[in-house]
Amino acid sequence: MTETVKQTMAALEKNNIKTFYVETKAEVLPIVKSLLNKGDVIACGGSTSVKEAGLMELIENGDYKFYDRNKAGLTNEERENVFAITLNADAYFCSS
Repeated sequence: MTETVKQTMAALEKNNIKTFYVETKAEVLPIVKSLLNKGDVIACGGSTSVKEAGLMELIENGDYKFYDRNKAGLTNEERENVFAITLNADAYFCSS
């Protein structure tokens, strides 16, 4: 882990944001599963990392309410609604 990553994590934790550092994408899903609860409202950014780590499959097929801003066929109004819901989501996944 680089010094920059350590400093960033420390700054986030100082602001009551829990951080996790993993070396491989295989380590991601167990952590995420431990943090989610049945029925959680989940949204995510347009992250390639979220897809590559298998999170999209988990949240799309899990026992959660997933709001996908990139879902095919959404109208502009529906997409704006997803963005509004995102503000109160239980979990929001993105990458740097």
